[in-house]
Amino acid sequence: MRIEEFVSRLSEARPSGPGQWSALCPAHDDRNPSLSISTGDDGRVLVKCFSGCSAEQIVAALGLEMSDLFPDRPANRIVAEYDYRDENGAVLYQNVRYAPKTFRLRRPGDGGQWVWGAKGVRRVLYRLPELRDRQQVVLVEGEKDCDRLWSLSIPATTSVGGANSWRIEYAEQLRSAGVQKVVILPDNDDPGRGYAVNAEVALREVQIAVAILPLPGLSEGGDVSDWLDAGGTAEDLTAIIEEALQAPVESPRREVAMDDMDLAAHSEAAWNALLAANEPPNMLFLMGGRIAQILERDDTGPRAEVLDADRLNYHVARVTRWYRTSPKGDRVYRYPPAQVARDMLASPAPPLPVLRRVVEVPVLTATGIVRPDYNPDSGVYYVPSIDIPPIPDTPSPEQVAEARGLLLAMIEEFPFIGDAERANACAMLIEPFVRDMLDKTPLYLINKPTIGTGASLLASLPGALLLGNAAGIMTEGGDEDEWRKRVTSIVLSGKPIIVLDNLRRRLDSAALSGALTTGMWSDRILGASRIIECPVRCTWIATGNNPDISQEIMRRVVRIRLDAKIEQPWMRAFKRADLSGWVRENRTRLIAAILTLIQAWRADGSRRWVKRRMGFDAYTQIVGGILAISGISGFIENQLEFYAKSDPEGEEFKAFLRLWWERYGDTPQLASALIEFAVNLVIDSKAGEKGSRKRLGKLLANRLGTVYTWGNELTLELRDAGRDRSGTILWQLTRPAERLVA
Repeated sequence: MRIEEFVSRLSEARPSGPGQWSALCPAHDDRNPSLSISTGDDGRVLVKCFSGCSAEQIVAALGLEMSDLFPDRPANRIVAEYDYRDENGAVLYQNVRYAPKTFRLRRPGDGGQWVWGAKGVRRVLYRLPELRDRQQVVLVEGEKDCDRLWSLSIPATTSVGGANSWRIEYAEQLRSAGVQKVVILPDNDDPGRGYAVNAEVALREVQIAVAILPLPGLSEGGDVSDWLDAGGTAEDLTAIIEEALQAPVESPRREVAMDDMDLAAHSEAAWNALLAANEPPNMLFLMGGRIAQILERDDTGPRAEVLDADRLNYHVARVTRWYRTSPKGDRVYRYPPAQVARDMLASPAPPLPVLRRVVEVPVLTATGIVRPDYNPDSGVYYVPSIDIPPIPDTPSPEQVAEARGLLLAMIEEFPFIGDAERANACAMLIEPFVRDMLDKTPLYLINKPTIGTGASLLASLPGALLLGNAAGIMTEGGDEDEWRKRVTSIVLSGKPIIVLDNLRRRLDSAALSGALTTGMWSDRILGASRIIECPVRCTWIATGNNPDISQEIMRRVVRIRLDAKIEQPWMRAFKRADLSGWVRENRTRLIAAILTLIQAWRADGSRRWVKRRMGFDAYTQIVGGILAISGISGFIENQLEFYAKSDPEGEEFKAFLRLWWERYGDTPQLASALIEFAVNLVIDSKAGEKGSRKRLGKLLANRLGTVYTWGNELTLELRDAGRDRSGTILWQLTRPAERLVA
């Protein structure tokens, strides 16, 4: 009988690999599947019980005989069926293998029936859907070899039809799947070597790096399965393939003729050459509308730097050779034309992968934890600088508690005034690791009553964790134009953490407000007429001694208040005298703790925190969710108190409105009738009657339509009630549900 019929008689049978099954053994009281079932090369069913039951006992327990394990017919029996699927997983056709070794194609027909033949059906590579986002793939000849490699966790593919079956469109399928490198393991015969060469030529045409790797000691006519059966191990094969993948791939420079003056054609040729060789460590990106490269700096680590014409010309010269043809027909080589690099820089849409930021530690994006090198889905380039311990997929409560304890230990000696401040500080430490999940984020304001309280040290911790060194410092702007230029410079730099340390002026900037509430920053490049757009992916932090904050900025702030409640807080005794040194020594453990808390939130279904909004929905939902699953309470629960204390003018205006309401209720009034309540609260008594009337009118106009609340007691809205007979504006307070009284 066939293996499918045999398996149907077993309990809890499930596939365990290509042509393999596991099930409960019927010959003993089996509670965990210990029976392995597979098909031999001659088509018979092979059974093995890992608890020691014999094949005879197993067959007898099923009411069968040993002869039932053999195929019904000695020839023309199906021994394997290989599905060929399109990019979305739909079966296009099936390659059916018989014994003796022959193949036939069939395709799905109506009513779930198979139709023999595949004429007119699009040809695809084997296991094509599984190749998506696999940067490195092995190409073999035959589905059996391909499945064997997958069972060893080696991504592989093949084409239907044997050694003469390679098609040009297969190379494009691999390129579209995101494959960047292919190692070909040819069969050890002339047809196999020809198959490898045909594939190599097509793959190089679509800019996929290729290495043909004949297996050492392979017998004549043998394939990778024969090599493994002859004693080759999975570890040896993996090492050989990895070595071939790591070897530098020769990429000869492209020859570009300069015989005409076609700048567009020259630029296109340069782009084609650059894109063909666009791999680490000289990979180019599009960042903020400009061409950039990641460079390693001894003092700052890896960072993205924008290329000028000379730097771009450097890259062009290393992938192209430019020549003119002499009257005799010889090629006379020249330097790349400088106009080409300038034309490429002027391109409105350079055909390069988008880079959003560079990180040195794992971070979370919408597609999961980033992998080393470039992550095209998120635009994050991960350059590992330290080894992070493995993070459990589903952290246990004990692991979450340990991670939370380590995170809190880092900040336990800061004099937070309450749980909300401590939770907000934890949010500040977590945010850089989930920043790519957030469209916009607020400014963390670490304020305190006096110097030496520890605000600058606390502000340095996110940079110490994420970067291993100090974060980028941004100074205050003297005016709005300076603020705009500095925000543009900081955003374009790609620095992940920005600190405004020791604020001295009133914090009030439309540019900073815009950067905090937008995911994309737009501005004109200094010295040029070009407008750039760049994603905002940084964490914003500010420190100061009771700094003055405008209402516009205040709504975009998460407060972290420190107060040691002593005259000279810098004289305090600390358990960790050198906190920065302790963080450096324990950096890997601290990062692993944060990633563990993030992973616990993901394992819990990435549940969104919905307690408060504050205008940054993704931020409060995701960061709040991580803090909630971590057992850290108080997140942004100090917002209302902060708003009240940071807006003394608003409180004075409310006091003025309350006096107005108590005297006149909802009766419309002229500004002149309200001056007695406004003097010394919202306007200066020295302004005179006419000046006071004018200033009060302007103040009321600026706050028109604003709603003010006194707890559950009273809610009022400032309205324009029209004009009196002389044309003077009438002002009115109403409850929001009431209509205006003319």
